[in-house]
Amino acid sequence: EKIFTHVGRSTAGTFLLNKGVDIKIVSKILGHRSVTITEAHYAELLTETISKSVIKNKLIKVKA
Repeated sequence: EKIFTHVGRSTAGTFLLNKGVDIKIVSKILGHRSVTITEAHYAELLTETISKSVIKNKLIKVKA
């Protein structure tokens, strides 16, 4: 099975962001010209990660 470069880069970016690596560093590793490109590509992931962090750290109350 072939693994394409784009898939590998996307997987690496997702892994690094999920592990808490700063988006500026991930952007450089992926070779994006700006952090804005990285933010746009991973917006859904970042939103989910922030939401989980807010709930985990009890920064807001969540109704059951």
